Amino acid sequence: MEKASFTLPKFMEKYLGEIKNISGFVLKEPFDELLILSFNSPVEGVRTYSTLGLSKIDLYYEKEGERFPLKEEIMFGTKHTEGDDESIYQRMLTAVVEFSFQKNRRILKRGDIININDDIVIGTKMSAFYVCNPVAYTDNDALVYKESKPYTVFLWLIPIYESERLFIEKNCWNCFEELLEKKDPDLFDLQREALCPV
Repeated sequence: MEKASFTLPKFMEKYLGEIKNISGFVLKEPFDELLILSFNSPVEGVRTYSTLGLSKIDLYYEKEGERFPLKEEIMFGTKHTEGDDESIYQRMLTAVVEFSFQKNRRILKRGDIININDDIVIGTKMSAFYVCNPVAYTDNDALVYKESKPYTVFLWLIPIYESERLFIEKNCWNCFEELLEKKDPDLFDLQREALCPV
């Protein structure tokens, strides 16, 4: 019997911090209701948001022409001060789920780009997300919940500028991650400077 329904939130708290808020969103099939959890992040001054319920949908990845099942939850973190309107980020993450998975069951994977073609939220000029492993939250490269069948993988959405998106598409995601390591920007700051010239 699958234990994900009652142990997955505890697994998330272990890495993402204490759950502070839970909001439910009713989506079109096949999602039914999607929960967005907000966490007091272990990263000081950061609030983390994660889906809970995306993993109810069996997604897949392809390898050598074959499809293999996998579950997934996605997360996002940003600087936080008391009084911030968290619903902005909860709705944003919900919209990303609808945009990415409504008609497509392929998993998001490291190096993918989710191009919103608009500011991801009011107050920032970032217009896309770079998908990577949640290295800011764990000592391991990946964050995987192994009590579900198939496993549930957590992926971190990093907001990026248009110029950074174009850099990744022109070069490669490895090159972008090397750039991140070299310049070490604050990836939770929606007002940070772009790493690549326009």
